[in-house]
Amino acid sequence: KHYTPTTATYDPATGISVITIPGHDLTTNDYIEFAPYSFTYTCAQDSNATEHSYPRKGDSNYNTPMAITNVAGDDITVQLAASSGGAHTFVSVEKDAVSKVTYNSQGQYAREQLQANKDFLAKEVSDYLETNYFVFDGEKCSRDSGFILDSVRRDIATGSTWNSQFMGLGYRTGSVGANKVINDQLTETVAAINYLKTQVAAQPSVTGTALTRSNQHFDKIMDILQNGAANVGTKTFGSAAALSSNHNDAGNQILLNRNFIIAEVTAYIAANYPTLSYSVADCERDTGYLVDSLVQDVKFGGNTCSVNFARLYFENANSVLPADQKEPTYKTWEHIAEVVWNIVRDITITPSAGNAQTQDTSGADYGIEVANLA
Repeated sequence: KHYTPTTATYDPATGISVITIPGHDLTTNDYIEFAPYSFTYTCAQDSNATEHSYPRKGDSNYNTPMAITNVAGDDITVQLAASSGGAHTFVSVEKDAVSKVTYNSQGQYAREQLQANKDFLAKEVSDYLETNYFVFDGEKCSRDSGFILDSVRRDIATGSTWNSQFMGLGYRTGSVGANKVINDQLTETVAAINYLKTQVAAQPSVTGTALTRSNQHFDKIMDILQNGAANVGTKTFGSAAALSSNHNDAGNQILLNRNFIIAEVTAYIAANYPTLSYSVADCERDTGYLVDSLVQDVKFGGNTCSVNFARLYFENANSVLPADQKEPTYKTWEHIAEVVWNIVRDITITPSAGNAQTQDTSGADYGIEVANLA
């Protein structure tokens, strides 16, 4: 949504800018962005002899969302960078100079630039390893670098941590490929991820909060890789760019039922496949990963986390499930799809025999569209 201000003040000593927009609907929960070079002022530093338009490329608020810090009638206040320049006098402002934006940091810009440079960065990692370490499968390295980059950029954009944590946990699932990394290639893999971290940090749009998040996410992947799944830390699922309030709240409600869903999986398998031999602990761990991935996709309207979860069942494009577990696994997830649909619609579920967990029904009916997505 775009707005045309009638006037704007800027105090260089404090960096405070007050923008007057008649009849606006903005609140302190919103973020706005200024079109480049759309606000024109004169400056006392040259006795107001020349006009200067802002924000300029290189200014702190150039192509950058800004939090609204105060609203007073038609006046809205944002905090810009302070300057040593003289007093500014307003001259003019362009039509539709102010835009309301849906995210609260440079995360979206960082995500877009990392996406545009994904292939380049993945190739950089392959070249780095080839130069410094050993002969290896370059295609797999580039693929995995792409997965890591995808997870970090999604977390930067959404304020989540789960995508990167899940990427780290993928190295700790005990599969043949994961064990090879842990047992034979740990030093090289950590070095490659750290190299990718430095390359991402060098991207022009990865600054401020986006840079802080990026470094934290790469560090968490390496922490889990080196020290195990117990180092996953606190999981955050984000909300800044959620598809809607219903999508965000439905994701939170699914999360509140995480233990119920895990218990339902175990009970359902016991009731329907009593002779099946499998690792209950691994299955319950994986179900937790499924729920966490589902929360992300429901909140943001995508399918990436669900796709990544499904990849846990494959090694070099071959299923890692024994033949006798394929149908029970498929049928169990089919059942859980119905369970989650009911959770999103706030419908009380009759659990399978043996499920001692209690469904959390503190939410609301978030609608059939969101339930179908789940």
